[in-house]
Amino acid sequence: MLSKKYKPGTTEEILGNQKQVFEIKKWIKKNKKGGALIITGPPGSGKTLSVELIAKELKYDLIKLGAGDFRNPENIKKLLLSSQQKSLMSKGKIIFIDELDSVSSSGFKAVHELIKQSPYPIVMIVDDIYSRKLVNIKKKCDIVKFYKIRQPSLMKFLKKIAEKEGIRTNDIILKKIVATSNGDVRAALNDLESLSVNPGEDNYRDVENKIFETINVILKTKNPENVRIALKNSNKTLDEIVWWLEENIKREYEKKEELAKAYDALSRIDVIQTRIMKRQAWSLQSYIPDLVIAIALSKNEKYKKFVNYSPPTFFLMYGKRKSKKLDALLEKMSKELHVSKKTAMNYLNLVAMLVKNKVIKIDKEDKHILFEATGQIK
Repeated sequence: MLSKKYKPGTTEEILGNQKQVFEIKKWIKKNKKGGALIITGPPGSGKTLSVELIAKELKYDLIKLGAGDFRNPENIKKLLLSSQQKSLMSKGKIIFIDELDSVSSSGFKAVHELIKQSPYPIVMIVDDIYSRKLVNIKKKCDIVKFYKIRQPSLMKFLKKIAEKEGIRTNDIILKKIVATSNGDVRAALNDLESLSVNPGEDNYRDVENKIFETINVILKTKNPENVRIALKNSNKTLDEIVWWLEENIKREYEKKEELAKAYDALSRIDVIQTRIMKRQAWSLQSYIPDLVIAIALSKNEKYKKFVNYSPPTFFLMYGKRKSKKLDALLEKMSKELHVSKKTAMNYLNLVAMLVKNKVIKIDKEDKHILFEATGQIK
């Protein structure tokens, strides 16, 4: 992959944000005996890479931690203990916590304790610096903010790589890649690579894709990264995308083995969704995008035929009149839950279960619409 091949080997090779890289390096040298630093900024701007390369150049051990490391009480005790142990083979340690804003509320207590006890600098990556969970912890930390890579710099970088790799392109195409990458270097490289594999294929990195575009990407591409981007940029929820895939796999794939693989992945999604509802195990939802990728990779090769994708049968049966009623119900839910209608759609099954078990009450008409929409007509 181009993103791996052209991954910077030193901090000087990092594209953009050089001032921020210098600040981080200076902070780590200054805070050898503890302290905490938050790094925030858009994806693909070099946040994680900067810390990795700084640790390498300073000859420090980099202890990487994620949100999952703060879920188990026993694991937390081990983290606190290991954070105080001296490094035998290197000059020091950097304790690196990725996706701090994904750490649970109970995990945040451990992070506070880690900051308090650790004799080594703690560097944390944050996507949403304005998250309420970070209000108290920000008071204890210095903050470095990364910015999107400037378009002229990214354009020059891509042009250089295209020439090296012999990728046939032009300024118009490169400008489109730069614009749609939104300053994300990895995203831009993946798009450039996609162009080299599938010359003339449209770029999939739109700000927000309509459902037909999302399904077209998933069922046409063989590139897992394109699927992730399509899911991220879609204007529909994950549940809705799965409904559309269920309806259209048979329209796209022709070979029996391809259909078998795709429907097997789809059945696994169904199992996960059932477990989420029964056990309230929402963490399982993170596995669904990987199974959608499995659906995309079920085909042996990309079909070039045009397919007129159809909405799920459920939608067609539901009709416009009922869809308006469902939309009105989602509007009510979004106001009560303080979320968007798109997010409220994800809670339909949960709300239906709560209503069915008489945990919450809603009026008769809304109840009928809810049960009809979730296949639990009573």
